[in-house]
Amino acid sequence: MRGYILNMYTTPESRGRGLAKHLVERLLAEAKGRNVHHIFLISSPMGKPLYKNIGFKENDIYMEYFIK
Repeated sequence: MRGYILNMYTTPESRGRGLAKHLVERLLAEAKGRNVHHIFLISSPMGKPLYKNIGFKENDIYMEYFIK
C-alpha cells in the first residue's frame, strides 16, 4: 500500500522550529502502523531539504520514502 503527502505548509512565522519535521515523522509512524510502506510526494524547492533530511529520495518527478 502507498501513501501520498499533499499540501504540507508551514507558516513563515512557524518555520525553523522543527514542526514540519515532527509532523512528517508522526505521519510516517502512523503510516507504518497502517501497513503503508511507500510514501511519495511532490515538494517545493524549499521543502526538499526537509524531506531529504528525513530520508526521502528524489527522482525526476517526485520524492519517495520506503518504510521498513
